[in-house]
Order: sequence, then structure tokens, then C-alpha cells
Amino acid sequence: MYKQRIVITGMGQISPLGLTREQLWEGLSSGKSGVDALTQLPPDSPVSFGGEAREFVSNIDNYGELSKDVKKNIRKGQKVMSRETRLGLAAAQRALHDAGFEGPATDDGSVPVDGSHYSPDRSGIYFGSDYQITMPFDFELAVSKCLTENREFDFSQWPEKGLPAMNPLWLLIFLPNMPACHVTMYNDMRGASNTITQREASGNMCIEHASHFLDNGDYDMMLCGATGTRLNPMKALQAFKNEKLADPGYISQPDQASRPFDKNRTGQVLAEGAGCVVLETLAGAQKRGAAIQAELLAGASTMASNGQLNGKPATAEIIRKAVKNVLEIVIPRAGLTPKDIDFVIAHGLSDPEMDKGEAQGIADVFGPNGVNVVALKANFGNLGAGAGMVELIAGIEALQHGTLFPNPNYTTPDENCPVRIVTQAVPAGNVFVNISISPQGQTSATVIKKFEP
Repeated sequence: MYKQRIVITGMGQISPLGLTREQLWEGLSSGKSGVDALTQLPPDSPVSFGGEAREFVSNIDNYGELSKDVKKNIRKGQKVMSRETRLGLAAAQRALHDAGFEGPATDDGSVPVDGSHYSPDRSGIYFGSDYQITMPFDFELAVSKCLTENREFDFSQWPEKGLPAMNPLWLLIFLPNMPACHVTMYNDMRGASNTITQREASGNMCIEHASHFLDNGDYDMMLCGATGTRLNPMKALQAFKNEKLADPGYISQPDQASRPFDKNRTGQVLAEGAGCVVLETLAGAQKRGAAIQAELLAGASTMASNGQLNGKPATAEIIRKAVKNVLEIVIPRAGLTPKDIDFVIAHGLSDPEMDKGEAQGIADVFGPNGVNVVALKANFGNLGAGAGMVELIAGIEALQHGTLFPNPNYTTPDENCPVRIVTQAVPAGNVFVNISISPQGQTSATVIKKFEP
């Protein structure tokens, strides 16, 4: 896969379990749930519970340790950021600090490239993002300008009366490439800046693509992240109409709603969050004296389409093939066999059909009940594009602590999901695979190993 060893030197996350790596690990190891009654959506919303990142309130302190200038710029720039962008920026800032970076070197040499300052020209970013949807009230004033006496909308008035009333920066708030844009601007990163919008599959895909820039010697550092929310009012309504959500009438408590691979699962739980990691070559990380969190062995992505172009979710059989294919690519690419994998972080959406297909795809490669499997969406729901990256960080935490956290809400095995779900803490081992899947079957995976010098 690589000519050089690629390592992870920094991690940052924002999720329903908290704002730090420590909170994420504490929540997972104790079986805590971040799913509760929602506060972001209107009281009459058809979606009443989910995984909110409740501690993230856009206070400048939520972004972690910042230099004076960066703190000033972010505080000023928040007004032109969507919530997804703010979540992603916070995760990125925390990852950079976690990697030991204080900021960029300067062109005049007054701040040299050293252990805590990176070269702006040799630093790049890959960021995953959901499609971002405007809030309904963003159109309120403009639409009101185009109403007739009968309070009906007259589109013919839009060019002259409606459009001029729109915020001139409106579009910049909701472009999906804005998380990467803000991160690069505030941190003077001048290398490649790319955005992947493949929904939940985005995070692993960012790592797969970014790692080759390092392996080829193009850059010294690549920042890889992903951010998403399914709790935007329009997104939540869209999910309610088009996707399988957990049935509120079936459960007694919101924290029991997300039940990946359990026979009594009824659907996914919507949530929000972001994660980010810093990638470097081992040689570069050791040269600057960085603390190494884990090693990246391989990444891969596949697409198993059902031939539909109308956005309908893939069938269980399509998901099974996609998962089987990506595992059969990524594991040999890492120089390993299925027996070398200690655990799998499954996508585990809690959707009846998707879980069935994913479990059977895993079983096709590892054998029925052949490998330990965990699914973090049981703890916090579906973070959208941010899910895979937060789940990857959780896997690295398990490697470092030596313990694999148990899966909450798994009480009744499903004969259609022949996987070994971890229900009590067990040794983590040294290597795991992280799987993410979009509803249409785009599947991505990474292989991560505990670092050994």
C-alpha cells in the first residue's frame, strides 16, 4: 500500500459524548448514550430524539487551545459558518493541538519549521462533509417581499424584491467545501485542499486519498476530517420521509433507540458530530518528536450500485456485496489476512436492511461470528459524514487503552446478522478495520494498527 509508514499524530472530535478524546473514551467504556430528547428541532417536529453535541455551543473555548490571532479570527468568522462547519473546524483545531502543532512557520523565517510549527506550503487537507442545507428562516425576509395581498408567493417578484433581501454571504455559509476552507485559512495551510461529499463514507475516503500525498513526498502533513449533522430541520424532515428511523413508539427511553444488529432494531437515530486526525510519515513525525497515536496500514472504497438513479437506499444484498468487496481489497492491501484483524468497527446504522447486509458482508470475509464487532452508533446515533471519523478515533482509543468497549442495546441476536457483537469489555488487540457506508452503497474502510516503533 505505502512506500513509507504513515502514522496518526493528532486527533480531535466533537460528538454527543463530549468535546474531547477523553470524554469520548469515558462515554464508550462506560456504555453512556448521547441520545436524548432533541432541543434543536421545533416541538412539533416528527423527529423527537437524537444525538446532539450538546456541549458544543459555538463558544470560542469549544475550539480547544488556540493562539491569540486564530481565536480572534474564528470568533469573528463564526457568523458566516453553518453548524456543520463550526463542528468540523473545532475538531480540526483540536487535532492540530493534539499533534503538538502551535501553528504555521512564517515566510520570513521569524518562526521556523520545527517540532511545533509546520511548513504552510507542505501542509494540506482533505475534509468530508454532508451536503449542507440552509435553515428555513434564511429565506423569511426575502420571501415576505414577494407576497401578494392574499399572502401567496409571487415568484415573478423574486428577482427585483426577493433576491436583494437575501444575505449576500448566504451561499458561502452552506457550501460543503467551507469546513476545509475555514481550516486552511485560519491555519495558513497552502497545500491541497479537497472536499469529499459521499455522506457517511466520506471520512475513510479522505484518509485513503490524503495518505498518498504523504507517501509520494508531496507534503509533510495532511489534515483529514469529516463533519455532519442530520439534525438540521430540513435534513431531519428529509430523513423522516425517505429513510428508516427508529420507531419512537417501540422504545421506552431515547437511549435505547439505536440498536445496531439487534433483532428488535427499528431504524437509525439522527445525530451530529465531527472528527479529525493529523497524518504524517513516520520519518517526519519522529524527526519533529511527535507523539504517535497509531499507524495507518491501508484504505479502500468501493461502490456496489443497484442501478437506481433516484436516490433510493441500496438493498441488503447490495450492501453485503459492497462490504465484502471493500474488505477483500483493504485487508490484503494492508499486507494482512482476516485472521490478523482483532476487531471491526461496523457502520451499524441500526437500519433493519443495512445492518443485515453489512453483517452478512462481514461474515463472508471473517466467517460467521468470526471477529469482534462494535457499532458506535448505539452510543450516539448517525453523525452523518462525521460518523466514520469519530468512530475511527474511538478505535484508536481502544488500541491505546488495550480494551474494546461493549456495545449497548444489543440484547437479542438476529439470525440474519451473523456477527459477534461485543457485549462486555474484551482485549482490543492490535489491528482494526473501520467501515462506513452511504445509503446508496458507497463503502469505505481503513485498517489501523497500534503503533510499534
